[in-house]
Amino acid sequence: MLHCSDPRHAGVTTAIKKAAQVQDWDAAISAFRGVRGTPSPLNFNAIIHAADKCERHEDADKLYAEMREAGHPVSASTFTPLINIAARMRQLDRANLILSEMKKDGIDPNAHTYTVMIKAHSKVGDFDGAMQIWQEMKEVGVQPTAHTLLTLMKIPMIKGDVEGVERLIEEAAGKVKIEASHFNYLLEACCRRHDAAAALRVLERMGKNGAPANVISYTLVMKAVRRSGGQYADLELVRKQMQAAGVKEDRFFVEQWLSCILDVDLTDLLEQPVSLEHVSADRLDSARHLIENALTQGIELTSLTNSAKEALMRIGSKHVGQQDQNGPQFQQQEKGPIWVEVPCEPGAAAAAYYWDQVSGCTQWERPQGPVQKWQPPAAPS
Repeated sequence: MLHCSDPRHAGVTTAIKKAAQVQDWDAAISAFRGVRGTPSPLNFNAIIHAADKCERHEDADKLYAEMREAGHPVSASTFTPLINIAARMRQLDRANLILSEMKKDGIDPNAHTYTVMIKAHSKVGDFDGAMQIWQEMKEVGVQPTAHTLLTLMKIPMIKGDVEGVERLIEEAAGKVKIEASHFNYLLEACCRRHDAAAALRVLERMGKNGAPANVISYTLVMKAVRRSGGQYADLELVRKQMQAAGVKEDRFFVEQWLSCILDVDLTDLLEQPVSLEHVSADRLDSARHLIENALTQGIELTSLTNSAKEALMRIGSKHVGQQDQNGPQFQQQEKGPIWVEVPCEPGAAAAAYYWDQVSGCTQWERPQGPVQKWQPPAAPS
């Protein structure tokens, strides 16, 4: 008898699975231990899976031993979580031992088992071993899944091996439905190699292959073009292409586009103060408007974008920074601050921001004390 379960315990299996989905180990083990009598094989498989999801590695081993002691039949669903735990811990030898034990019990690995074995090799950078698993999978007639291919692609992707990732996509075509996520791994490889030409080629290829680019795709292309020293005009073209395709921006695209506008790696803002003195006034205003529009659209800013926002708040607007010799000028004082209310563009998240003429700092909140209205300079005659 290969599979068996007490139907009276089916509700327990469901409860364990629901707890595993939200990584609630206490709820999962409570449901399992609440079984009257001996838990069924499906109960054991579910709780071992929950131990994997909740990263309760020692508990998974103890539960497997308990299942064996109860004399229950085992299956691929029993062993696969144990292999996945070994893969996560970069214990390739242990993963191989579990796989061997599984085969000795006469259980054939399924697609998920092969996928986590590829993951085990991937975690230690063993691409040759991962490819051997891939080949074995095909030889025994197990159909790979989209996730299997992604797991295998990760090794050359991390190395920036664009050609290696492309070969895997071509080899899997016809066996696996190639989706945008696979091409995004290819685009990530382009980013790591700073290869803008390859990234643009992949972007064009996606539409032709029935896998339309998504916001992640355009974000990665933008990143590759910026890293390879592409011109600002090239970056604007990518953004316009995204808009023409009807793809909406998300917070990560906003972060990447902000990096392009300011010509700075935003991660540097987290480590040390970065000067934006090299950025033109037009670019600074574009950066502010980008953030304002994102907030207006309800886009939650990333921590890097928020750091850039704070840096921009410390820099005056180009309009405020300019003084018209023919028009009224703000009086400079050694003591301040002298706050000026500067109107934002229509549709922005706020009607205005506030600039201290003395220090050059800006902020969104209305300051205490007197605030002057911004008077735009007269047009040159």
